[in-house]
Amino acid sequence: MQAPTLLISGEDDQMSSFTVPEAVGTAYANLGSPEKVFVDLACSSHYAIWESHHAVLFEASLEWLTDGTVNGASTGSVRLGD
Repeated sequence: MQAPTLLISGEDDQMSSFTVPEAVGTAYANLGSPEKVFVDLACSSHYAIWESHHAVLFEASLEWLTDGTVNGASTGSVRLGD
């Protein structure tokens, strides 16, 4: 995969073995794209869009879609919501 990719995981996501932060981190590491960001969203679960950090999630998504970055980074891991 070479497309720019944003992966977001809530630190408390336990919906399935595929959505826990460790699994999402592994998927991030295995992506071939040079432009990829992994967001670790503090105090959030699988339902982050309805939780207290939903605005942080929306802002990160919007920045990624408009600029290809999260907090100015186009690659790497970012923790948000602390």
